[in-house]
Amino acid sequence: MTGLPFLDLTAAQQAEVRRVIQESMEKAGHEKGPVVKFVGRDHWMFDGLPRRANVFARAARTRDGGEFVYVNNDLDTNVFSPGAYQHEAGHIITWRDKGIKVKEHGPEFRRVCRDVVSDRPSHFCNKSFY
Repeated sequence: MTGLPFLDLTAAQQAEVRRVIQESMEKAGHEKGPVVKFVGRDHWMFDGLPRRANVFARAARTRDGGEFVYVNNDLDTNVFSPGAYQHEAGHIITWRDKGIKVKEHGPEFRRVCRDVVSDRPSHFCNKSFY
């Protein structure tokens, strides 16, 4: 899937994103992954983030324990980036394993992230990425 244009993801591209996230969860010993939702860049989940075009996704956990990865369906890029989706899975895994009070990109997250990101973990788990 590398190099596919991402301007409104196709069903096949959405399936690939879901597969990448689920494989990350399983790699960390979690059978069930989060709910993956494909939304536009104007979705509230992306409010307050830099308006750069490559905001790929955001992980979220609700008060009742629901877990979600919101994927930007309006990406203005030609690069499929599994590491970005693995990064978000890393948040879900960290919350499950370490609790919800850990720092968003703290040391616990970075350790988990490096374990689940398959390509260039030094980029996707580094502070320069987020």
